[in-house]
Amino acid sequence: MNVVRFVFALLVFIAVPVHGQDAAKRSSPKRALNHVFKGRIVSIKKRKVTIHYDFNDPNQLKDFEDARPPRLLDASSNDVRIESGRLVLNGSTAIRHKMEGTGKIHARFTVRFDKKRNVGAVITEPILSDFYVVYNLFDYRFNKNGAMHIGACGLREDEGAEDKRSGLVNFRDIFSRNLPKTVRVRRDVKVEVWKDGWAESFKVGSVKGRGSSKGKTKNMRSYKFGLFVHNNRASFDDLTLTLVLSKEYLEYENLLPVVDRKKSGRKTTTKKD
Repeated sequence: MNVVRFVFALLVFIAVPVHGQDAAKRSSPKRALNHVFKGRIVSIKKRKVTIHYDFNDPNQLKDFEDARPPRLLDASSNDVRIESGRLVLNGSTAIRHKMEGTGKIHARFTVRFDKKRNVGAVITEPILSDFYVVYNLFDYRFNKNGAMHIGACGLREDEGAEDKRSGLVNFRDIFSRNLPKTVRVRRDVKVEVWKDGWAESFKVGSVKGRGSSKGKTKNMRSYKFGLFVHNNRASFDDLTLTLVLSKEYLEYENLLPVVDRKKSGRKTTTKKD
């Protein structure tokens, strides 16, 4: 009998620290998010989160998911990996971060590419579709010199269903800006992109540009941030992403009670007129 009591007491003793560690991980929104994601949570204020990736840990790839549009799922490779402290995308593929955001979204990163052709960032709807906002470096479709451009993209509504070519898309609200010769292949280029409502902006090196989807993306109530290449190879580093987490995403990850909880121990007072 004494042996049974001893074993029971030992199990209780062991279980308490484990429970305490789990509670500590979720004792604050920042700790909770650091427990969920492999990247480093830089800050969180209410639902606004900033997360950073140095890509020194291969496990950081777990925070990303396949973001190829449906029309390219069967037509493109998905060569994505972390190699030598960088995120590498090869061929024609795209990935996006798992966090789902609303409001203003901002990303900063460095990119090194093999060719001046089709590499950049993309903002998609949570449910992947053939509609997205693309920030494309060196796009030759609209500029023979390979300009940087922002464009809202979607399948052609009038002929997309009948055309046999999987690559037929309709870019709208294009804004282009030529990049300087200092943006060279196989050298790191600093890039910033952000979207605030209908306004889309970018900064590549010292070149800045701002466009507007003019209402075309008004139905994008929430979205995710991603990176892509098309017929190219590129590596990315020092990615810092800031967005406001959506309520639906927090509920899905069971983080809503932690992130939205009110601070205890403080009394609120109402001033009388």
